[in-house]
Amino acid sequence: ERSYAAMEKFNSIMTETFLAGDSLTIADIQLHFEVNFWHLLFDHKFAPETQAWFDRCLEASPELKVAHEEQTKAGSEFKAFCEQKLVELRAAGPPKLYFFPVSEPS
Repeated sequence: ERSYAAMEKFNSIMTETFLAGDSLTIADIQLHFEVNFWHLLFDHKFAPETQAWFDRCLEASPELKVAHEEQTKAGSEFKAFCEQKLVELRAAGPPKLYFFPVSEPS
């Protein structure tokens, strides 16, 4: 819920072309990667304002577009890996916990 609230706040402040005005800045690039990673992991659909900003960032920088594609590929692979591990853990049953006695220091 906090993440969705943060995105709503983000949508409300998007009154400029980019975060700091009419030019792409490091702030846009950093937030772009954070938002994309969140989108990849949770399949969150962007609000129209966020999607428009996201697309403007990609259009403004060919280098960002290449990096975005690499992050998307890596993120998809990471998500698939996590999902597979979750399936394996659930199939294995509850974890076994071992306790070792600890003596008091002399």
